[in-house]
Amino acid sequence: MSRWVGSDSKQPPEGDVDVPRVHVTEKEEARPVAEKEEVRPAAGKKKARSGAGKKKARPAVGTQEDAPSSRPALHPAWREGQYVTYVLTRDDGSWAALAMSLVSWSEERRLLLVDVKDETGDGTVFIRPDPYGAPDPEDISAELRREAAGGKEVDFHVADNPGFLAPLALNLLLVRDLPYLSEVLQRPPRKVGHPCGLETCHRVISEGTGYEKHHDMNPAVPLTGVACLSVDGKRNPLTVTSFGVRDGSTWEPGSADDFVDLSHPKPTEHRGFTMTYPATWFLRSEGEEAEETELADAALEEGERAYRVQLGGPSCALALSLSVFKGAPEEVAAMRASESTSVEVVEGWARHEEAPLALEERGVGAMFTRVDGANTCRAVRAVLWNEAGDVLTTFTASGAVVSARADCEEVLSAMERVLGEAVESFRFT
Repeated sequence: MSRWVGSDSKQPPEGDVDVPRVHVTEKEEARPVAEKEEVRPAAGKKKARSGAGKKKARPAVGTQEDAPSSRPALHPAWREGQYVTYVLTRDDGSWAALAMSLVSWSEERRLLLVDVKDETGDGTVFIRPDPYGAPDPEDISAELRREAAGGKEVDFHVADNPGFLAPLALNLLLVRDLPYLSEVLQRPPRKVGHPCGLETCHRVISEGTGYEKHHDMNPAVPLTGVACLSVDGKRNPLTVTSFGVRDGSTWEPGSADDFVDLSHPKPTEHRGFTMTYPATWFLRSEGEEAEETELADAALEEGERAYRVQLGGPSCALALSLSVFKGAPEEVAAMRASESTSVEVVEGWARHEEAPLALEERGVGAMFTRVDGANTCRAVRAVLWNEAGDVLTTFTASGAVVSARADCEEVLSAMERVLGEAVESFRFT
């Protein structure tokens, strides 16, 4: 994958800042859900799982493709490109995050990627799911991506086995296997106040060991249908923070807007630097797959190392790229002079003076804005260097929102704040 959207070059277009492409189409309003009082589901026992063989494909309870129009859907029909992110806020102050993406979907080929992260590091869980029920354990595997520098003292380490966070994803998928789910989905929803404009949900309660799992279900959430999962309805909430579909060709009028998660900023250690950005962003190094499992506090080698994350979908998208270069001070000084000049003025963009960057004496940068067709865009470019003068970072981030969205300016303002804080938080280690 190229480091710059829409280009196979290692460098951005000359004098320009690349912008994530968003799909524009005339959208209808999403089907409203009635706001009525909560109804607790009737008690029921979990279905017995008999035999070691594979389950037969059966109609999914509450999925849109087979649900009668009188019955609420559990979630939109699965399609490639759907994504949803969650943040777990534990009562003890710790946290975890996950981002689920359906990267391949057909009866012959299916794969759900779940990026998982907590303060000890991050990894990826691979699930080959059954769309009609709960995944089988044999269909789950995981791998380490990054371990936090120093390794924090906690009971479990994602660096040892990122699969320990897999139950977060499984709890979101297991709800579809409850025998009384269909009954609950036909009852009136309750008022809630979850992110992404989710104002009403159906509450589904299942038994845990000495506690209850409360699922707040909303048919707008892809892949899971779960807006929030909590213990006894209040403790350790696992809450949706963004969702949508990345493939503009499958985005249909009437579907929900895309949301980019700009919440829960967390400091994250990478090799040679630390930066604060939202917990559900997974900043991956590029072109060095063999080195993905190396520790974050390993020595920064000479040469360039690139990182990238791309988020959102057809109506709201954001991309962040940065490179870290280490070399002789005279070589870094020459790069610094060249890159600093390109940051000051970007052709086709207006300097956004309302959003200055506080970089002090360690770098230069600016925020830019422009209207590009039906999209309104923001971008930030910055060049940062260390005190010794032998390491330099170039930082480029851009966001685009369909101008017709009612929350366009609100989303852009949030992007400005989060991207600005990310640049300002950057520190060499």
